[in-house]
Amino acid sequence: MKKYQPGNIVDAAVLSTGDEVLTGDVVDSNAAFMSKELTLLGVCVQQKRTVGDDLEMIMRTISDLSNSHRILVVSGGMGATLDDLTVKAASLVSGRPLIENGIVREHLTAIEIKRQINLDHIRERQCLYPEGAKILANSIGIAPGFYMKINRADCYFLPGVPKEMRNMFLQEVLGDLKKNFQFDDTRESMRFFLFGIGESQAQGRLLRELPSELLNPFKLGFRADSPFVEVKLGLTGSADPEHIEKTRSALSECFKDYIFSHSQPLNVELVELLRQKQLSLVLAESCTGGRIASLMTEVPGASEAFKCGLVTYSNQSKEMFLGVKKKCLDRFGAVSREVAESMARGILETGTGDMAIAVSGIAGPGGGTTEKPVGTVFIAFGSKKNLETRKLIFPFGRTYFQKLASYTAIDLLRRKILGLRTNIPYYFDDLSKTNFS
Repeated sequence: MKKYQPGNIVDAAVLSTGDEVLTGDVVDSNAAFMSKELTLLGVCVQQKRTVGDDLEMIMRTISDLSNSHRILVVSGGMGATLDDLTVKAASLVSGRPLIENGIVREHLTAIEIKRQINLDHIRERQCLYPEGAKILANSIGIAPGFYMKINRADCYFLPGVPKEMRNMFLQEVLGDLKKNFQFDDTRESMRFFLFGIGESQAQGRLLRELPSELLNPFKLGFRADSPFVEVKLGLTGSADPEHIEKTRSALSECFKDYIFSHSQPLNVELVELLRQKQLSLVLAESCTGGRIASLMTEVPGASEAFKCGLVTYSNQSKEMFLGVKKKCLDRFGAVSREVAESMARGILETGTGDMAIAVSGIAGPGGGTTEKPVGTVFIAFGSKKNLETRKLIFPFGRTYFQKLASYTAIDLLRRKILGLRTNIPYYFDDLSKTNFS
């Protein structure tokens, strides 16, 4: 197999197959995952395509992409049902006949013994792979993948089940690519993940504050995934390490109020920060309905930092479980600075956590007043001795309001723990807009 030398761009295409993906019944998360992983490796992903369960179309697309790219990764159509056509298409395009593969037969036998099931009904079809194909192990599913050279491309064929595909891509494909290709490390990218500033505002600030000579060797890119923005700079040529570091420092200074990570989500950042500081978190949620707790617990290892959360939606539950005084609720209303602080202090009184977040707001579409319009939220965050509360207004639909309130609460506590400003303007907050710069 040819090794491509540094300095050469290794280009790739990603192909997803299946009627359910083409019609939108299933979101194509596979293509996004594969493209991202290839890009991080240093591969230039130039095309992503989707085709349905049509043999002629799959054949035509594989032929086209394998002639025009060095790497082709295909997901879907690897099973034993009649609409699983990818293996047959690869066989016809490559001119290699389908033959029974002994490795796959042994794989199916092992599954039968382990799971105590009978796979006779799929064995004959599932064991057929193109002659000479290299089998890619599927450690968690029935259908293995395979590798073969077609035209000018190194082609990797994987199942469409996302969990199986991701596992196989990481365990089988990445190692193979690193062994067979030498990627140009001068294409190194800088990534900055921002929260609280919009895409156009981030671009304006960067172009206004960074000298053009710092940006010259880089390709600048912005990606909005509301409410987050990713700023990426990839080298288009060569640059000395001092210049790269100078650009990195300038970007860090430009977005110092909004950078939360260079590689991972905001909720992961908070969990890891709590673990590093040996702090524990407790939550008292109302309008967010447990969404903050869900964001915490989806992070592996969260049990080391997150202890408990209560969803106290009614006034009675706020009184009963958090000790919020009835006279406080009657005087200030459930959506108020005083009640949010009382909720935070109440959950901290359980003694299970060092830090707390409490959220109370009006998610809508009804319930607003002139003084407290729909979208108003109070977020209390901090410790018993150092508790802050911030009022914000998110004038959006109910679901997006809950998303913004949850991530903003996580960000505010992260800032507080790190000793950063907690009064920065957020672009999506009505109260901040007049102060945004």
